[in-house]
Amino acid sequence: MGLGLSRAKKDDASSQQEPDLFLLVGLGNPGPRYANTRHNVGFMTVDTLGQQTGILTDRLQANCQVGRGRLFDQKILLVKPITFMNVSGEGIGKLSRYYGVPPERIVVIYDDLDSPSGTVRLRAKGGAGGHNGIRSTIQHLGTQEFPRVKIGIGRPPEGLPVATYVLQDFSKLEREKIDEAVLEAIEAVKALVVLGSEKALSGLRVDKEGKRVPPKVIHQNGKGIKQPKKATAAVAGGAETEAPIGTAAAEKKQAAAAPAAAAKAPQSAMAAAIAAATAAKFDT
Repeated sequence: MGLGLSRAKKDDASSQQEPDLFLLVGLGNPGPRYANTRHNVGFMTVDTLGQQTGILTDRLQANCQVGRGRLFDQKILLVKPITFMNVSGEGIGKLSRYYGVPPERIVVIYDDLDSPSGTVRLRAKGGAGGHNGIRSTIQHLGTQEFPRVKIGIGRPPEGLPVATYVLQDFSKLEREKIDEAVLEAIEAVKALVVLGSEKALSGLRVDKEGKRVPPKVIHQNGKGIKQPKKATAAVAGGAETEAPIGTAAAEKKQAAAAPAAAAKAPQSAMAAAIAAATAAKFDT
């Protein structure tokens, strides 16, 4: 069993060093009220990856729902902080220290206002870009150098406050794009875990067996090559380059409505912890 919320203060005192572990973190807000909102695409992605791999985030550790398993031959811990978005980094920092996981093995998935709805972008490092969850994560990890997968949700219409917009449910049209983007984000996460940031940013992806597959690149002088779905990937130096998104048609059939369904936690302690978190004052 993982550490419960009652033992969260002991996370830094005792440890289980596993520097080869990957923390795959989805950002969001806890509870059914926020489950289908724009701000929760990170949770949706982790839930769907959990369904694909059979890993349930049904344990509590460091104020996070966590689930442990393997992605191909790599050890992973799926993580969903159950604190509000603007303090997400507290639990992530505790888990990083407890397991001794270096920043480059912490992949954070979250919503991006500055990208069109349904697009996916990869970054090897960088600032918060106005995202409170990332700001908190940077603060508690003490570094900006951790990879992240950003799922675009677009900007709100004129006159609608950002705080209101991100807490609204997706429209039906948006949801179709987001469901596909979640699957594309998972393909990017798999590549980050198996191949590393540099190769994932170049557009390389992995197949169902975890073997590298070549990117579908549009060359500047290429003719008749059509690649409509691409993610803008930011390389380590800060400049951005176009990196193709891996397709996930087979997974899409198996997980048609998966992003909308949160992974169920059977323990009463889990439900109580989430209820307590959602009863507090909300901040975006």
